[in-house]
Amino acid sequence: MNKTVLTMKKMDVSFLWRSEPEFALERVVLGTGEATSAEFALSGADPTDDLRCLIALVRLYLTREIRELPIDALDLSTLTPFQRRVLLTLGEKVPYGSTVSYGELASLAGAPNAARAVGTALRSNQFPLFLPCHRVIRSDGSIGGFQGGSESGVRLKRFLLDFEST
Repeated sequence: MNKTVLTMKKMDVSFLWRSEPEFALERVVLGTGEATSAEFALSGADPTDDLRCLIALVRLYLTREIRELPIDALDLSTLTPFQRRVLLTLGEKVPYGSTVSYGELASLAGAPNAARAVGTALRSNQFPLFLPCHRVIRSDGSIGGFQGGSESGVRLKRFLLDFEST
């Protein structure tokens, strides 16, 4: 199962993805690590208003009712200025259903010779659905890595690219 952790201003939230037999958001966990404070199945429980809103937004995205997720609740304080610039540029300039190469994103972010640094910044992205690093591909058109480059991460990236292109 894949795990995506979002560091929000008020809480940490983990999204757990099932990859077999098909990709699906399995559950949402409030907190991180072994000491989670609460776990909520997508169909049950009564989470806080913030978590309920977050789950609703992700559901709307996954049912294609919205195309972009808002970033105002994300805690970007742990990012370097360069990481923040790259990720915010990605969110602002690369729309739903499109892709850009690492080099193109570097240029858009004002650092045209920093394709490798852009890749490093994307690797540290804690908000992959909100700041959609899955939209960044290699200059040769191959999809590149995702969430650490694991096989399941690359499959998730392919799923998200296919999801947005249909």
